[in-house]
Amino acid sequence: MDSHPVEIEMGLSATEILDVIRRSDRCYQAVRGYVAERHLEKLLEQLKQSGTIEDFVFIDRDGQPDFRVTLDGRTKTIECKNVMSKMRYANGDFKVDFQRTRNQLGSNAQSGRYYKATDFDILAASMHNEVGQWKFNFVRTSDLPSVTISGVRCLVKAVRVPSSAAGTTWTEDLLSLL
Repeated sequence: MDSHPVEIEMGLSATEILDVIRRSDRCYQAVRGYVAERHLEKLLEQLKQSGTIEDFVFIDRDGQPDFRVTLDGRTKTIECKNVMSKMRYANGDFKVDFQRTRNQLGSNAQSGRYYKATDFDILAASMHNEVGQWKFNFVRTSDLPSVTISGVRCLVKAVRVPSSAAGTTWTEDLLSLL
């Protein structure tokens, strides 16, 4: 069996690379984020293959949303986040740590770790960390709580994901938000 290019580059077997990832909490957390994005991408691939959406693009750039999705000529952007492990609110709701991973410098430093209300259209919260399945709950960014920092409308740093979407602005049906 041929080695994967990453195994060759790192000089380690796939098992050794996975062991390195697993023993570093920060690395493992980052990989879980990318794995959640991949599972959302697979969902979008299914929707495109079935003709339900026209197109989608994975965006791999800092400061940009994760996906751009086109339906009926309209484009929406999606940011993917994992719910936190073992960090539920007292009523059972889930929590998403919702801030940028890098500190900002310069004139935007005070609000730089916050997502702006205009940065993307839809939040996809991966429920895997708490329910063990790669499923998502979705909400429009306009329905998330916000704060004003230095005159900029920013989304709060911790987002509450209800344990049941019934009667809330959250949904398991992405199409209803596109």
